[in-house]
Amino acid sequence: MSFNLNGPNKVFLVVQRGPDIGARIELNQRQITMGRNPDNVIVLTDPLVSRYHAVIQYDLNSGQASVIDLGSTNGVMVNEKHIDPGLPYLLQQRDSVSVGRSVFNLQMRPENYRASLPPERLSDPEITQSFQPRPIISQG
Repeated sequence: MSFNLNGPNKVFLVVQRGPDIGARIELNQRQITMGRNPDNVIVLTDPLVSRYHAVIQYDLNSGQASVIDLGSTNGVMVNEKHIDPGLPYLLQQRDSVSVGRSVFNLQMRPENYRASLPPERLSDPEITQSFQPRPIISQG
């Protein structure tokens, strides 16, 4: 799989299943094509994927995203349900989009979003036990 997108944005896909698991794909273009053909924005080298399989449309002003099955042989699934070919399907936060063997998860973040760090282990009230390792080598 290869991506032809760059630059941070507040709406993105995360690859949940497929050869590039964990990859983040920014939605910073109005149309992002997916398929086997090398001129797609997201190129999927999977025999279950059509040359021009699907397109994700992204409205840069409203931040809304939708996916359209381009009449592919094996279809597109959103949250494990096949969508109708040729009709835009409006995507919501955390929707999963399956194309062939790959699964993408839609993430939407506010412009000023900052991920919070987990609490330090010793100051976390949920921890009931703490283990302090002893040195293995004794000095004597």
